[in-house]
Amino acid sequence: MWILVVGRSDQLERAEGGVVVLRDLGCRVRALDLWDPLDEAELAAQPPTAVLVEALDQVDAGKAALARLRAVAPLAEVPSIIAVTVNALQRLDPQDGFDDFVLVPYVPA
Repeated sequence: MWILVVGRSDQLERAEGGVVVLRDLGCRVRALDLWDPLDEAELAAQPPTAVLVEALDQVDAGKAALARLRAVAPLAEVPSIIAVTVNALQRLDPQDGFDDFVLVPYVPA
């Protein structure tokens, strides 16, 4: 079991980011830039348990990333969570397609 974290490459490995927090909690994590190519064969062989889209303040980029992820057959039904700031929360809509959301900054406890 592992978690795919998708976000901006310059934000993915930040100390308080989802990749670091999840690894600190003992999760296996793979990070991808929002626009990295997706290797369907690799994902089909072992799809992630969940996808975390770190949109932060860029909700529209998060929605676009989810649409792109859902177009990849092995990821079409994988549960997805969007990570947003409190300021961006008002721009989320239940129709956006995410299964849930989490607020940033993360609070592991």
